[in-house]
Amino acid sequence: MDSRRIIHLLSRTRDRIQKHFQHEIDGLKVGKIAPAHGSVLYALMDGPKAMQDLARLIERDTSTVTALADKLEKVGLAQRTVAPHDTRSYFMALTPKGKIAARKVIGASRGVVTRIFKGFSAAEREEFTRLLFRVYQNMEE
Repeated sequence: MDSRRIIHLLSRTRDRIQKHFQHEIDGLKVGKIAPAHGSVLYALMDGPKAMQDLARLIERDTSTVTALADKLEKVGLAQRTVAPHDTRSYFMALTPKGKIAARKVIGASRGVVTRIFKGFSAAEREEFTRLLFRVYQNMEE
């Protein structure tokens, strides 16, 4: 395979994964959310987070996290509250409906991972994951 096409291949693969994951999320009937919202739901599973911590965890800028939070609040999956120590800061937490949705989205993501690794041996899965993580680390800012 021509390694000069790697950027194109990675980009198109990401697009296909996102498209498939979106289809899975749409079937869950948890509200009109996107795969990026799944990252927020997952990050909040173990409890409320300050917005800046949430941004760092999901590797997005704060304006993006604010937009994601707005949508999750709109569909009733999360709620922001003013931080007790600093009224200029906010914490975000899942609502009871959000906890249910988070479990469903996590289940859907497992289905996508199963599809990604269709036909892979356990050793191939391990090697691919190791190499992909290495690429990820190489691209760290």
